[in-house]
Order: sequence, then structure tokens, then C-alpha cells
Amino acid sequence: MSHSTYHVPDLSSENQEQQGLHFYPNPDQTQIILILDPAEIPGPLTRPFLESAFAAMGFKGFALRPEVLDELTALDLSQLSGPVTRICALQKPLEGIDIQISADALKAWLTLEPSPASSPPERVQILNSLKKAGIVYGIKEDILDAVLTQGRAQKVLIAEGLPAQKGKGAWFEFLLANPEDSQGPKLRADGSVNYRELNQIQSVEPDTPLMRKHPPEPGTPGKRVTGEEIPAETGRDYHLSESPGTRISDQDKNLLLSSRSGRPVRLSRSVKVEDVISIENVGLETGNIQFNGSVMIMGSVNSGFEVRARGDIIVHGSVEDAILEAGGNIEIKGSVYGRENTSLSARGDIQAAFIQNASVECFGDLHIHDGLFHCQIRVMGNIFVGCNGGKGQINGGKIWGANSLKARILGSMASTATHISLGEDPYLRQKLKDIDHNLRHHKNELEQVIKSIIYIRTRAMEKASELGNLEEKRSELLETVNMLSEHINNLHESLRMSRSQSEVCVMEQLHAGVRLFFAEIPYLVNEDMGPSRLRLRESQSGPEVAWSPYSKR
Repeated sequence: MSHSTYHVPDLSSENQEQQGLHFYPNPDQTQIILILDPAEIPGPLTRPFLESAFAAMGFKGFALRPEVLDELTALDLSQLSGPVTRICALQKPLEGIDIQISADALKAWLTLEPSPASSPPERVQILNSLKKAGIVYGIKEDILDAVLTQGRAQKVLIAEGLPAQKGKGAWFEFLLANPEDSQGPKLRADGSVNYRELNQIQSVEPDTPLMRKHPPEPGTPGKRVTGEEIPAETGRDYHLSESPGTRISDQDKNLLLSSRSGRPVRLSRSVKVEDVISIENVGLETGNIQFNGSVMIMGSVNSGFEVRARGDIIVHGSVEDAILEAGGNIEIKGSVYGRENTSLSARGDIQAAFIQNASVECFGDLHIHDGLFHCQIRVMGNIFVGCNGGKGQINGGKIWGANSLKARILGSMASTATHISLGEDPYLRQKLKDIDHNLRHHKNELEQVIKSIIYIRTRAMEKASELGNLEEKRSELLETVNMLSEHINNLHESLRMSRSQSEVCVMEQLHAGVRLFFAEIPYLVNEDMGPSRLRLRESQSGPEVAWSPYSKR
């Protein structure tokens, strides 16, 4: 038998000494230690003496070890030189106890069904049974109290570990305002509501921050009922992905930027920027449309609404008394029926089947299939009406064009007043007027400076510093006047070139009532004509409008 060394307690404590026999429990109360002092024992050791002394101590749930009793009774006390220490008793195993541990060792269940003759269970017995089963963590003291009170238990959860908490995975923050938060009609300053301004389409410019990735976070370690630590698991990582119209920032790999103008569309771990949006119809459901890309309208644009796009505008249906403004082209598959506020404006070309009562402005060419009726037109390029089929009639209104006009029918049988002015770039002409006004202002200022210089010189006045300032001012104004004069000459040359290329071609019928102007040189059609071609030509008296029959070249 092994002889362990124990810390000997104070043997003067009550109820520990029985005629030279000193009993005390070990620290975890699973064993009873006996210290035998031969000098204090009155006679030989016998089994009844030892059993009686142990019973007198009142240790519950413990049983004497027979082999230790045999060893002690065989001792010759007279031969012992000092005290003898032995483990004399062990805790009795509980009857009817069953402990189950889950496969992941995060839960343990206790079943206790003692026989009727058994002694009530002690707390230390249950705790030691749990310890023998390897359960050292997460013991539920309240459940243990209930088991001790009832004296039995049927598969109760007696211990529960702490699961490891997985760290938060990478997540993605959408950096733009939720478009739904800003949707809804705008409130005017007077308190009324503008139901046409709903802000339903969100637009961004290039290099706009769209999405930020937040890296995964470390988790929290757990612990099993057996005392083993469960390692923490870092949250799952995901990549921030580029999508059409976006790019990862060069300075921050967790930041997604837009690479073009358009509509941002949030994805699970990215954002795409659409440079073309598709809308069924423009009306009260959508409100006015303003977009930094191109807009495709599958239906129509209803009366009173506006569509503004930095790219193209394509309308598959019709436009009714609306405003369309495009940084690119405008293409209308149907017709435009306008009133006083209807306008189409494009930095590129404009195409439509039919336009009536509208203001049209384009920096490219104007293509009309069936007709232009009572419109105000300003075109920097060429005008084509009915050149690819269709009725191709221009009737009423005023047209200013920089280059040429070609139509099937110009005017009407009712001799409706129709004003056509070609070879006059309206924007160039306005620019020329602005520069000319500026030139006159600087010439007047130069004239006043020269008069002041002459006055000082003729009066021999000693104002050398003032004269020097005036001379410097005169040089600056003279340089500005010369520069503006040269600019005006260049603009006049551009206008002259535009006039030389301008012509009107009527493929079928030119009606009376049409008034033509070629670089401000008038030509009034007094009678109906057939296919006609009109253009400027030089004569002895100066430029004049020349008519010739139209024929396909």
C-alpha cells in the first residue's frame, strides 16, 4: 500500500479524537484519514474497537476499508516509535446514479434512483460522482439543491458548458442613403406638395464611395463541462467585389468606388452602377426623372412631367406636354403632342415620329419620320423630315438651322405661315453678338483713356505717375480690342462657311406661305411648287437665293 504524506490538521478539534485515534476528511471529502498515536491507545487494536471509534465520529456516506482494518489490527503498538497515518475509509458510491455527457461535452445529465433502503444522497457524494465522470465545469447548483431535496432525479441537466462564440463575419456597409428614405413628394416653400418630384432614382458621380467592407472579428472561446477550453473561431471572411461601373479604391482595399455616372444598385457584397435605367412609364408613379446616365422608357411620358438625363433618352411610346433634356441623343419611337411648355433638348441628335407644338433644340441632327407641326426649332446640324419614309411634312412654326433642311412637304395647302432660317448658327450668332457688345465696351474705354492721355500732355501737367498708369491701361485695352476683333472675324468666317453649305431640299411639294431666310437673305414662296432645291449663290449684286428643281443625286 502506498503511504501518502498528508497535512495533519489540528487534532485538538472536537469529535476528531477517539482514544488515540484521530479522524479527518481529506480536502475534497472523498476519503477519511486516520492518524493513530500508539502512546494514547489503552490496549491492543481490535476490529470492534476501530469500527466503534469510526462510527462515533458520525461520518455519513463513508465505509471503512477492510484491508486497512486488517493491517492496523496486526500492528504491535509497542514496536511503533510514532504515529501511523492511513486512509481508513472511502466514500460510498451512490446507488442508482447515472451520468450522461453529450457528444460535444457541453451538457451533462444526472439520473438518480436510489433503492428504498439507501441513505439519502449527500452533496459531496453527487459532486464526487460528477468529478469521477470528468465533470468539473458549469455545474448547476440550483439543480443540485433540488436533487438533494427530492432525493432522486430523472435525467436533469446538471451541468452545462459555454459554447465558443464565432466571431462576426465580414460585413458590408452601403454608404449611400437608402433611396426609399428620400422618396416621396417634395414640400414646396409655400407648404404645398409637388407630387411630380418623388426622387425615386438615385444617381452617383464617378469616384463616389459606395460600399465599405468591415473585416471579420475574432470570436470568444468556450469551455466544456469536462473543463477543456474550446478555441474561438474567427468570423468568416468575404471579398469585396468589383461590379460593372465600380472599382476598388487604390488607397483602401476595403472601399468600393463608382467608376462612372449612373444608378447604384446594391448587391450582397458589391454595388453595380447602371448607366442605363429602364422605366415603364413616366407619371405619378415615378415622378420626374433625373439621372446621370441614359434613360429608356418602355412606355410613354405623361403630361406635365420632366425627364433629364446626362446620357441618352429613349422613349418607346409617346410624349405628351413634357420636358425632355439629354446630354446625349433623344429618340422617341412615337409622337410628341405638346403645348406651350413642351420642350426637347439634346446635346446630340433628336429622332421622333411626329412633333407638334413643341420647342426643340439639338446640337446634332434632327430626324423626323412624319411631321413637324407648329414647332420652334433650333438645330446646330441638319434637319431631315421624311427622308426614310413617312409623310415628312413641315407645317407652321419657326425653324433655325445651321446647315441644311430636307423634307418631303414644306408648308401646307392652307398656306400656313412657315418660317425657315438656315445658314445662321443661332448659338454662333448669339456668341458673335456678345463679343461685339464686349468689343464696343472696350473701344469706348480705350477712347476715354486716349483722351485723358492727350489732355495731360497738352496741358503740360506734371502728372508723370498718372500718365504712366494711363499708358499701361491703353496698351492693355488695345491688346484686348485687337483680340476681340480677331475673334469676331473668325466667327464671321465660320458663319460664311455655314451659309455656303446651307440648302433646302423639298422632295415633293413646296407650298405658298413658306418664308425662307438664308443668312438673313429672304425668299418668300408665293405659289405652290413641286420638288425644289434652294440655296445661296453669288451674283453681281451680291448673294441671292437660287431655286432649282430637286432631283435625287
